Amino acid sequence: MKNNPSSQKKISNIKKRLSLDTLLSDGKVVLAISFLFAMVLWVLVSMYASPVDIREIKNVKVTLNLEDSLPAKLNLAIFGEKDFYVDVTVRGRRYQLSDSALAAENLQVVAQMNYVDKAGINTLPLKASFANGGGDLEIISLSRTEIDVYFDTLKTQQYTLEPQIVHDGFEIAQEGFISETPILSSSVIELSGPEMEINKIRNVYAKASIKEPLAANITLPVSIVPQGDNGEPIKYVESSSDDITVTIPIKKIMTLPTTVSFINAPLAYSEGFLNMRFEPRTVKVAVSTDIADTVDSFPIGIIDFSTLPLGVITREFPPVSTKAITILDEKVKTFRVTIDTSKMREQVFDIPLTNFSAANVPEGRRVTPMDTTLKGVRIIGLENDIASLSADGIYVESDFSNLEATEGIVTVPVRIFVKSNTSCWAYGDYKIRVRISNS
Repeated sequence: MKNNPSSQKKISNIKKRLSLDTLLSDGKVVLAISFLFAMVLWVLVSMYASPVDIREIKNVKVTLNLEDSLPAKLNLAIFGEKDFYVDVTVRGRRYQLSDSALAAENLQVVAQMNYVDKAGINTLPLKASFANGGGDLEIISLSRTEIDVYFDTLKTQQYTLEPQIVHDGFEIAQEGFISETPILSSSVIELSGPEMEINKIRNVYAKASIKEPLAANITLPVSIVPQGDNGEPIKYVESSSDDITVTIPIKKIMTLPTTVSFINAPLAYSEGFLNMRFEPRTVKVAVSTDIADTVDSFPIGIIDFSTLPLGVITREFPPVSTKAITILDEKVKTFRVTIDTSKMREQVFDIPLTNFSAANVPEGRRVTPMDTTLKGVRIIGLENDIASLSADGIYVESDFSNLEATEGIVTVPVRIFVKSNTSCWAYGDYKIRVRISNS
């Protein structure tokens, strides 16, 4: 018996109806279908029945794009403030204005530079748009419709720095101390900025501030402050360095006894060895605080023992300040020291040149004395030391560190000294003849 097509169709419809009835009889399925239907209905209502609203988007950054612009072609650059922000008011359906749907990143505000053709402050109109089209959204207004931007040609120039210490009316140094000219770690600086501003600069100061008087050297960071005529401030300028420092030297005011320093002194020399008189005996000075605790006298000059004869001599020295010690007593025009060696004894010796030594002879060279003795050397010292001294205890030395390439016999100056621990020194200048040869 063959199946009737119409019967099969009826059976299929009955099965579908039974399946649908089964699903609809399941409460969970009905609940899910109802929830899905409600969501679709809510979305459709929100999209097409949502009310139109407005919203202000805060702090949208203004784009300043010089690339391929007219100012760029004129060699103009932007100086001063470059970060501008505006608030943008947008109209649209409420769902389109939500925080998740619309943020500052979805907007762009561009400064128009089409008409910037000269240096100086230019007013640029602002144009706002949506970064991705915006759809049905509409931009209503901007919190500002234009901005002022400074354009000019970049110029770089070098200047001499002038230190400037800022303090609130008090003396820089404490009582009993003085301050000296501040010292900068760099005396020049390179400044870059708009040409019109650079051309106004007349002085560039390295400024540092102190809050109280100083009693010791101090090193401080500085700020670079360029100024025009009559202190006019300079704008939009940058410096090539931000690590320049200034040192304020502080010196302690002291009254020190005067003294002299000696070279070629006898090995037994000590303070009080010679009878000396100083004029003035003391002097008012300012001593660097770095060494003030270790200084107990002021050396007025240097005396070579080989220039001290037997008898009474006077030496004068001009007042000379040093980096470490400054003479404050303006009445002092000359320092004078009188040395009395009249109680010493003098004796003349002929020194055997077996006692000769050549110092700092270049490699490959040889120095040989041409004579066997150096005659007529005047030795001065205490009587007992002179009496016990022989020519064998006196030595001759010459320094050849500056020896020229010349070979042969030359005359060279020599230094005479006594190696033993005595009061004796050689008075006068002496020379010997030596042969210089290759070794």
